[in-house]
Amino acid sequence: MTTAEKIMQACEAKHIVLSPLQGQQLADYMVGLLDINRSINLTRIVEEDEFIEKNIVDSLMLTVQTAPEPKTILDLGTGGGFPGVPLAIYYPQAQVTLVDGTAKKLRAVSELCDQIGLSNVSTIHARGEVLAHDKKHRQRYDWVAARAVANMAILSEICLPFLRKGGVFFAMKGENYREELAFGDKSIAINGGRLEEITPYFLLQREVLHVIIRVIKEKKTPARYPRPFKKIKEQYGTLS
Repeated sequence: MTTAEKIMQACEAKHIVLSPLQGQQLADYMVGLLDINRSINLTRIVEEDEFIEKNIVDSLMLTVQTAPEPKTILDLGTGGGFPGVPLAIYYPQAQVTLVDGTAKKLRAVSELCDQIGLSNVSTIHARGEVLAHDKKHRQRYDWVAARAVANMAILSEICLPFLRKGGVFFAMKGENYREELAFGDKSIAINGGRLEEITPYFLLQREVLHVIIRVIKEKKTPARYPRPFKKIKEQYGTLS
């Protein structure tokens, strides 16, 4: 079985249907990323089956959510391109923006996207709490996704300002999400969001529990948010 076929099979088990072209693009991206990963730390997951499950399938679990198909997606703290690159492959008509604070990671991801023929991805080297005040990006996106970047309270303050009204913020979390939500509710509300649904799922044959926390943008975020990161961290930074 080829790597592309393995990816398609793993996705199909989660009711994610890929075309052969999409399967091959994901396989090519994985191979290229693992090669670059020898010199630039893009992922700690280097075993093929684990990579497919924890990076590719995990990213594409957003596609089975009950949310309108996006035209614009922002991936905050993309790292090695997850979940943004798999989403760009799955939604070729969507414009996907990858944001990260490490320029060399973004350069590597951008080069890989060019190599696999992915033309709907752009990268921005910036801090999210600063970029969210840029009129070109504030309240412009259908989806914003963040995967294990910070706790829920911090993420809500930084991510929700990017969304248009009716847009969706997806926080991708592990099994210890409940404590984060207990402290994150206030931040969600202040920034114009409403917690809509929590979707748990297992990876690696039920060995790993992940959840997707879906937050809907219902109101405009007050202009003062997000605050400088020092202020955000003073209030929420002790939460794990």
